[in-house]
Amino acid sequence: MDDEPDFVDLLKFNLDRRGFEVITAVDGFEAIKKARAQAPDVILLDLMLPDLDGFSVCEILSVQLSTRDTPVIILSALDGSANRSRAQKLRVVNYCCKGVEIDELEARIRKAVALRAERIQAVVGNG
Repeated sequence: MDDEPDFVDLLKFNLDRRGFEVITAVDGFEAIKKARAQAPDVILLDLMLPDLDGFSVCEILSVQLSTRDTPVIILSALDGSANRSRAQKLRVVNYCCKGVEIDELEARIRKAVALRAERIQAVVGNG
């Protein structure tokens, strides 16, 4: 979820080529709506969105039953310890700065998806 259409298109193209099914959104409200409706395995989220900032989106997603266990990876031009600390408090699984190599981003996405699958399996196995 990012508000820069060219960046979104390029990222979608690269992730599609690597076998991911990519759903995009250009603002926070659209991101929340799509996350609730489509239950993605992982969410890539920018912090600078035109309506709600990425942290507000994270807060909303974290209290919704349908999205609270979906891993979130921040992908933002904003860096700094304050942003990383706030992301950690919101249980963001990873924080990347824009410009990260696509191989690195793919590895982080696959790791987040695998960890989520392990958590689901643990719950199902104990249920």
